[in-house]
Amino acid sequence: MDKRTKFPARMPSVMATTEDRAVYTAIKAELGDNDKAIITPGYLRLDQVLGTGNRVEFPVLQNEGAQRSSELRLRISDAFYVTAMSVFVTKQVAAEPAGSGQPCTWANPAVFTGVDAPAVEAIMNSGRLRVEVDSVVYLQAVDLLRFRDVGTAQQGLNVLAANPYGASQWSTEKAFQGVTPVFRLNGGSSNVVTVLLGESVAAGAPVGTDENVLTVVFHGWLAQNAGAFNPANR
Repeated sequence: MDKRTKFPARMPSVMATTEDRAVYTAIKAELGDNDKAIITPGYLRLDQVLGTGNRVEFPVLQNEGAQRSSELRLRISDAFYVTAMSVFVTKQVAAEPAGSGQPCTWANPAVFTGVDAPAVEAIMNSGRLRVEVDSVVYLQAVDLLRFRDVGTAQQGLNVLAANPYGASQWSTEKAFQGVTPVFRLNGGSSNVVTVLLGESVAAGAPVGTDENVLTVVFHGWLAQNAGAFNPANR
Protein backbone atom coordinates (compact mmCIF):
# COMPACT_ATOMS: atom_id res chain seq x y z
CA MET A 1 0.00 0.00 0.00
CA ASP A 2 1.38 3.41 -0.91
CA LYS A 3 1.19 6.48 1.30
CA ARG A 4 -1.80 8.04 -0.40
CA THR A 5 -5.08 8.08 1.47
CA LYS A 6 -7.22 5.22 0.15
CA PHE A 7 -10.97 5.49 -0.31
CA PRO A 8 -13.11 2.52 -1.34
CA ALA A 9 -14.08 2.63 -5.00
CA ARG A 10 -17.57 1.44 -4.16
CA MET A 11 -19.54 1.78 -0.94
CA PRO A 12 -22.87 0.31 0.17
CA SER A 13 -25.68 2.54 -1.11
CA VAL A 14 -27.37 2.53 2.28
CA MET A 15 -24.30 4.24 3.77
CA ALA A 16 -23.34 6.58 0.91
CA THR A 17 -26.38 8.29 -0.53
CA THR A 18 -24.41 11.43 -1.49
CA GLU A 19 -20.83 12.24 -2.37
CA ASP A 20 -20.29 14.00 0.97
CA ARG A 21 -21.65 11.00 2.83
CA ALA A 22 -19.34 8.72 0.86
CA VAL A 23 -16.28 10.77 1.86
CA TYR A 24 -17.45 10.91 5.49
CA THR A 25 -17.92 7.14 5.53
CA ALA A 26 -14.46 6.59 4.03
CA ILE A 27 -12.86 8.84 6.67
CA LYS A 28 -14.64 6.94 9.44
CA ALA A 29 -13.36 3.67 7.99
CA GLU A 30 -9.81 4.97 7.69
CA LEU A 31 -9.70 6.20 11.29
CA GLY A 32 -10.88 2.80 12.42
CA ASP A 33 -11.06 2.39 16.18
CA ASN A 34 -10.04 5.99 17.00
CA ASP A 35 -13.09 6.68 19.19
CA LYS A 36 -11.79 10.15 20.11
CA ALA A 37 -11.99 11.43 16.53
CA ILE A 38 -14.75 13.94 15.83
CA ILE A 39 -15.47 14.47 12.12
CA THR A 40 -17.23 17.67 11.03
CA PRO A 41 -17.41 19.84 7.88
CA GLY A 42 -14.86 22.64 7.97
CA TYR A 43 -12.31 24.76 6.17
CA LEU A 44 -8.75 26.03 6.44
CA ARG A 45 -7.64 29.52 5.40
CA LEU A 46 -3.95 30.21 4.81
CA ASP A 47 -2.77 33.80 4.17
CA GLN A 48 0.61 35.12 3.10
CA VAL A 49 1.64 38.73 2.42
CA LEU A 50 3.20 39.00 -1.02
CA GLY A 51 6.71 40.33 -1.48
CA THR A 52 9.50 39.62 -3.96
CA GLY A 53 10.32 36.09 -5.08
CA ASN A 54 9.28 33.14 -7.21
CA ARG A 55 7.47 31.13 -4.51
CA VAL A 56 4.94 31.76 -1.75
CA GLU A 57 4.95 29.27 1.13
CA PHE A 58 1.90 28.84 3.38
CA PRO A 59 2.35 27.50 6.93
CA VAL A 60 -0.47 25.01 7.61
CA LEU A 61 -0.24 24.39 11.37
CA GLN A 62 -1.13 26.80 14.16
CA ASN A 63 2.29 26.36 15.77
CA GLU A 64 4.20 27.38 12.61
CA GLY A 65 5.14 31.00 13.23
CA ALA A 66 2.97 34.10 13.45
CA GLN A 67 -0.63 33.71 12.33
CA ARG A 68 -2.82 36.47 10.89
CA SER A 69 -6.20 36.99 12.56
CA SER A 70 -7.91 36.19 9.24
CA GLU A 71 -6.34 32.73 9.04
CA LEU A 72 -7.66 29.40 10.25
CA ARG A 73 -4.84 26.90 10.42
CA LEU A 74 -4.78 23.26 11.48
CA ARG A 75 -4.16 22.26 15.09
CA ILE A 76 -1.35 19.76 15.64
CA SER A 77 -3.82 17.35 17.24
CA ASP A 78 -6.19 17.36 14.25
CA ALA A 79 -6.30 16.31 10.60
CA PHE A 80 -8.10 17.79 7.60
CA TYR A 81 -9.41 16.02 4.49
CA VAL A 82 -9.48 18.37 1.48
CA THR A 83 -12.43 18.03 -0.92
CA ALA A 84 -12.33 21.47 -2.63
CA MET A 85 -10.04 24.49 -2.76
CA SER A 86 -9.46 27.95 -4.20
CA VAL A 87 -6.86 30.72 -4.31
CA PHE A 88 -7.59 34.44 -3.93
CA VAL A 89 -5.59 37.67 -3.90
CA THR A 90 -6.62 40.66 -1.77
CA LYS A 91 -5.57 44.28 -1.37
CA GLN A 92 -5.57 44.72 2.41
CA VAL A 93 -5.67 48.29 3.73
CA ALA A 94 -3.61 48.51 6.91
CA ALA A 95 -6.16 50.68 8.72
CA GLU A 96 -8.88 48.06 8.22
CA PRO A 97 -9.31 44.69 10.00
CA ALA A 98 -7.37 41.76 8.55
CA GLY A 99 -9.54 39.84 6.12
CA SER A 100 -11.76 42.81 5.31
CA GLY A 101 -10.43 43.19 1.76
CA GLN A 102 -12.51 41.87 -1.15
CA PRO A 103 -11.10 38.51 -2.35
CA CYS A 104 -10.24 38.53 -6.06
CA THR A 105 -9.74 35.52 -8.29
CA TRP A 106 -7.88 37.68 -10.82
CA ALA A 107 -5.64 40.77 -10.86
CA ASN A 108 -8.59 43.19 -10.98
CA PRO A 109 -7.21 46.51 -12.33
CA ALA A 110 -9.73 48.39 -10.19
CA VAL A 111 -7.98 46.96 -7.13
CA PHE A 112 -4.35 46.56 -8.16
CA THR A 113 -3.55 49.90 -9.74
CA GLY A 114 0.14 50.49 -8.98
CA VAL A 115 3.48 49.12 -10.09
CA ASP A 116 2.57 45.86 -8.34
CA ALA A 117 -0.22 45.11 -10.84
CA PRO A 118 1.88 43.18 -13.43
CA ALA A 119 3.41 41.01 -10.69
CA VAL A 120 0.00 40.19 -9.16
CA GLU A 121 -1.25 39.40 -12.66
CA ALA A 122 1.70 37.07 -13.22
CA ILE A 123 0.89 35.18 -10.02
CA MET A 124 -2.81 34.74 -10.78
CA ASN A 125 -2.24 33.96 -14.49
CA SER A 126 0.78 31.63 -14.33
CA GLY A 127 1.15 30.57 -10.69
CA ARG A 128 0.77 26.91 -9.77
CA LEU A 129 -0.20 25.34 -6.45
CA ARG A 130 1.79 22.43 -5.01
CA VAL A 131 0.88 20.34 -1.95
CA GLU A 132 3.20 17.85 -0.28
CA VAL A 133 2.61 15.87 2.94
CA ASP A 134 5.49 13.90 4.46
CA SER A 135 7.38 13.92 1.15
CA VAL A 136 4.34 12.58 -0.73
CA VAL A 137 3.27 15.02 -3.47
CA TYR A 138 -0.55 15.09 -3.69
CA LEU A 139 -0.79 18.10 -6.01
CA GLN A 140 2.17 18.62 -8.33
CA ALA A 141 1.00 21.67 -10.29
CA VAL A 142 -2.55 23.06 -10.06
CA ASP A 143 -2.82 26.21 -12.19
CA LEU A 144 -4.34 29.23 -10.44
CA LEU A 145 -6.21 30.12 -13.64
CA ARG A 146 -8.75 27.39 -12.92
CA PHE A 147 -10.05 29.45 -9.97
CA ARG A 148 -10.55 32.59 -12.07
CA ASP A 149 -14.13 33.93 -12.11
CA VAL A 150 -14.64 37.14 -14.08
CA GLY A 151 -18.24 38.27 -14.56
CA THR A 152 -19.51 38.89 -18.08
CA ALA A 153 -20.15 42.55 -17.23
CA GLN A 154 -16.46 43.00 -16.39
CA GLN A 155 -15.02 41.40 -19.51
CA GLY A 156 -13.56 43.82 -22.06
CA LEU A 157 -14.13 46.89 -19.87
CA ASN A 158 -11.63 49.52 -18.84
CA VAL A 159 -12.40 48.88 -15.19
CA LEU A 160 -12.10 51.98 -13.03
CA ALA A 161 -12.65 52.39 -9.30
CA ALA A 162 -15.92 54.24 -9.93
CA ASN A 163 -17.22 51.58 -12.31
CA PRO A 164 -20.15 49.61 -10.81
CA TYR A 165 -18.58 46.42 -12.18
CA GLY A 166 -15.25 47.04 -10.48
CA ALA A 167 -15.73 44.48 -7.71
CA SER A 168 -14.35 41.04 -8.48
CA GLN A 169 -17.10 38.47 -8.97
CA TRP A 170 -16.76 35.03 -7.45
CA SER A 171 -18.93 32.30 -6.06
CA THR A 172 -18.42 29.07 -4.17
CA GLU A 173 -19.78 27.19 -7.17
CA LYS A 174 -17.22 28.55 -9.64
CA ALA A 175 -14.22 29.72 -7.63
CA PHE A 176 -13.88 26.52 -5.60
CA GLN A 177 -12.70 23.47 -7.51
CA GLY A 178 -13.31 19.92 -6.29
CA VAL A 179 -10.35 17.73 -5.38
CA THR A 180 -10.18 14.12 -6.59
CA PRO A 181 -8.87 12.07 -4.95
CA VAL A 182 -9.38 13.55 -1.51
CA PHE A 183 -6.10 14.08 0.36
CA ARG A 184 -5.28 14.61 4.00
CA LEU A 185 -3.35 17.38 5.80
CA ASN A 186 -2.09 15.97 9.08
CA GLY A 187 -1.29 17.83 12.30
CA GLY A 188 1.46 15.33 13.03
CA SER A 189 3.09 15.62 9.61
CA SER A 190 5.14 17.97 7.46
CA ASN A 191 2.59 19.80 5.30
CA VAL A 192 4.07 21.93 2.52
CA VAL A 193 1.67 24.20 0.59
CA THR A 194 3.36 26.41 -1.99
CA VAL A 195 2.47 28.64 -4.95
CA LEU A 196 5.30 28.56 -7.50
CA LEU A 197 6.20 30.94 -10.34
CA GLY A 198 8.50 30.65 -13.32
CA GLU A 199 10.48 33.74 -12.29
CA SER A 200 10.85 36.16 -9.41
CA VAL A 201 8.32 39.02 -9.24
CA ALA A 202 7.87 42.02 -6.93
CA ALA A 203 4.22 41.69 -5.84
CA GLY A 204 4.28 43.75 -2.66
CA ALA A 205 1.82 46.65 -2.34
CA PRO A 206 3.42 49.95 -3.47
CA VAL A 207 1.93 51.85 -0.52
CA GLY A 208 3.90 50.86 2.55
CA THR A 209 0.87 50.72 4.83
CA ASP A 210 -1.12 48.37 2.55
CA GLU A 211 -0.57 44.68 1.82
CA ASN A 212 -1.21 42.35 -1.08
CA VAL A 213 -2.30 39.05 0.44
CA LEU A 214 -2.46 35.68 -1.31
CA THR A 215 -4.95 33.26 0.25
CA VAL A 216 -5.41 29.50 -0.11
CA VAL A 217 -8.74 28.15 1.16
CA PHE A 218 -9.39 24.43 1.63
CA HIS A 219 -12.90 23.07 2.10
CA GLY A 220 -13.50 19.58 3.46
CA TRP A 221 -13.74 17.57 6.66
CA LEU A 222 -12.01 18.35 9.95
CA ALA A 223 -11.06 15.28 11.98
CA GLN A 224 -10.47 16.51 15.52
CA ASN A 225 -8.10 14.43 17.66
CA ALA A 226 -6.86 12.52 14.61
CA GLY A 227 -3.60 14.36 13.97
CA ALA A 228 -1.37 11.59 15.25
CA PHE A 229 -2.87 9.00 12.89
CA ASN A 230 -0.71 8.18 9.88
CA PRO A 231 -2.38 6.00 7.19
CA ALA A 232 1.04 4.80 6.03
CA ASN A 233 1.57 3.00 9.34
CA ARG A 234 -1.63 0.96 9.26
